[in-house]
Amino acid sequence: MPNPNRGIAGAISTLASWAAIALLVWGMQARLLPIFEDFDVELPGLARLLAAPLVPVGVILIGVLFAVLQLVTAHTRAAPFVLGASLAAWSLAVGLTVVAFFLPLVNLIQNLAG
Repeated sequence: MPNPNRGIAGAISTLASWAAIALLVWGMQARLLPIFEDFDVELPGLARLLAAPLVPVGVILIGVLFAVLQLVTAHTRAAPFVLGASLAAWSLAVGLTVVAFFLPLVNLIQNLAG
């Protein structure tokens, strides 16, 4: 007999992981953007896109979408594919966020050092 809580647990963990990305984006917006503005660092296109105030809300909505998909497909053959798609999208989101904000930070540090 399948575990009835499997879908709920997957949805909760999915929401928590996407909320963590939203917090990462929000934190970088709150901490790094003022520093970049103070030193007139030109942000690449992806960083400017992630600097938009509604991006954390969009990240949460993506998390809600994947959580609902996990609830709906929890006891079907599609469950591993939904989980895999969620993990791939999550990994891509984390990677893009880190690269978008840390490359300008590295450039700023190099400019200040030399």
